[in-house]
Amino acid sequence: MNRASTGVIKIQYAFMDSKIIFKETQYFLLSIIPSVLIGVLLLVTEIFNLGSKPAPLFVTLLAFLSLLILVILTYKMSITITEKSVIVKFGVGLIRKEITLSSIQADTIKETYITWHYGVGIRFFAEGIIYNTKSGKGIEFETSEKKIPNRYKKCI
Repeated sequence: MNRASTGVIKIQYAFMDSKIIFKETQYFLLSIIPSVLIGVLLLVTEIFNLGSKPAPLFVTLLAFLSLLILVILTYKMSITITEKSVIVKFGVGLIRKEITLSSIQADTIKETYITWHYGVGIRFFAEGIIYNTKSGKGIEFETSEKKIPNRYKKCI
């Protein structure tokens, strides 16, 4: 973090020093739509006191806040490719992964198909990690990092 002369704190990430080559954002409607509908239903039942045994206010607020946090953390996936790395961020960026381009094994990059039954989000499998918001065509590659698993798929 840098402190400017005006006293404002600026946060600077490593990828901000590099030129952005590619950027794509996919919105995660499978997370947004049900969460909004359930949240509205919770608020309506609380406001109009619906049901034979309404839930206490703190239970309704806790459920609503949990849904709100879920949506904020997962409403979109952004992929940014810079001169130095590939950055995958979910939601507001608290959930993120940065992979340096030098660690990607170029001979392993290939197009792949991610089926619907793999699910969405960040999925850990024996053969690797999948970052996706939908099924369909994707890019698969391996890295030279020692961390296991070292195979990534990203749905495009």
